[in-house]
Amino acid sequence: FAQLRLEAPLVARGGDRFVVRFYSPVTTIGGGRVLHPWAAKRVREEDAALLREMSAEEPAGRLRAVVAASRWEGVAASEAAVLTGLAPQAVVSAGLALRGDGAIEEVGSRWFSSAILAAAEAHILESFGEHHKRQPAAPGIPLEALRAAVPGSRTGALAQAVLARLDAAGRIVVRGGVAALADFTPALDSRAAAVSDRVLERLRTAGLAPPDVKELSREFGEDVLKVLKFLAQGGTVIPVTPNLYYDRAALAEARARIESFLATRALATPGDLKNILGVTRKHLIPILEWLDRQGITVRTPEGRKLRTREPSSR
Repeated sequence: FAQLRLEAPLVARGGDRFVVRFYSPVTTIGGGRVLHPWAAKRVREEDAALLREMSAEEPAGRLRAVVAASRWEGVAASEAAVLTGLAPQAVVSAGLALRGDGAIEEVGSRWFSSAILAAAEAHILESFGEHHKRQPAAPGIPLEALRAAVPGSRTGALAQAVLARLDAAGRIVVRGGVAALADFTPALDSRAAAVSDRVLERLRTAGLAPPDVKELSREFGEDVLKVLKFLAQGGTVIPVTPNLYYDRAALAEARARIESFLATRALATPGDLKNILGVTRKHLIPILEWLDRQGITVRTPEGRKLRTREPSSR
């Protein structure tokens, strides 16, 4: 086996015959058969075994070797015909046989070896383990980061397929854009847990006028934002803005007061709402904007009103 590196691109298919000549004098010095026209510049022990399989006459063996050699990039059926030198119908037949044997799998529009899918799964599971250990309070890993854990430039579909398989098997849990191991439970370390109880009590006591993140940091230390995010994951507190976290019960009370007031009036002015909640503008505006985002109220030039609900079709 030898690899030829050319001065200019050359059109070749797997199985093509070639000769090699000197420039001057023009002398034929050798020849051979193309085994892999798109081979990467690399040297690995397993390449020799794959090259022997590529040179075999049996179509399924040649296709299996080509798919295995593609590693993380995978091979489309149209590419496989060029790489193996097989007729398109022969590629389809060989692909069906290999998929039936579990040697290759189709993900999206590309074929990958089963070994690569197993390796992708191992990469992703290792990412889970490392992340949960490094950030035990976080709910999980963003799916985008998990996809990036799989090598290769075309492996978004591969990573997504592995994640779907792990989810279906009950090994991971996917919620929104975040995933975690099924047996993982977010938890604060002992120091942060101690701070958590004090922060929660502080927010409950403050009601609708809680201190902002900076004030809480001065009072409880730099870990307070991590604690607040952890409490928000559990729904105990609600981030009304990135800088203001409210006790859930306090916000529920604010909503009830405003809904009760607007139940008998078409509109509430900012002054009305300020009197109802008994807070300054610093806390009033974030609460009102949060109620708008929740679909409870609608802001108009004159004030706020309850959002009209569409009648049920039942």
